[in-house]
Amino acid sequence: MDTNHIFHKTSLGLQEVNSRTLKLAPKLRTMLILVDGSAPVQLLREKAQLIGAPEDFMEQLVKAGLIVSSVAGAYFATDTAVTT
Repeated sequence: MDTNHIFHKTSLGLQEVNSRTLKLAPKLRTMLILVDGSAPVQLLREKAQLIGAPEDFMEQLVKAGLIVSSVAGAYFATDTAVTT
């Protein structure tokens, strides 16, 4: 994944921040909150490392439908398509 990609919360992601319905692990929830549509992946990964969040937090959040890339047609190393 390009470390300059920018991600933003989906409507489900915004709902999760407000409702805590999915009961995300605390560090994963923190990372969801930090995805703000302006911070590049590299900065988010640095913050994740500082707090001890899972290395694959981005992939987990994308898979759960909580965040999407602002770059149309972006792909993860796992070949999971990210659509905007």
